[in-house]
Amino acid sequence: QFHSLYLPNLWCFRAPEAERKKKEETERLAKLDEIYDKRRQREREIEEKAEKQKREALLGRPIEPALRPYEPPARRPLESRTAAPSTSKAPAPGKYVPKFRR
Repeated sequence: QFHSLYLPNLWCFRAPEAERKKKEETERLAKLDEIYDKRRQREREIEEKAEKQKREALLGRPIEPALRPYEPPARRPLESRTAAPSTSKAPAPGKYVPKFRR
């Protein structure tokens, strides 16, 4: 009797916390399931691609060509870039001109 009068009822504080933890655990498991599904889908796609290449190789069909590595666009020679500013109107006196344009 003494304890029930002076100690607060703690079960009311534990219930919302337990519900919150249960909800967090459910969300965590759902996220893990989603990650697993995505991984399994990628694995399935890789297996299908390998089977397709194998079948095409057996049938003698050409396999899709591999993508060429990235090649940056060809640059113009240095003379053409430096000649253009010199043929154009001269900069105003006192205006800053970078060394590579002089």
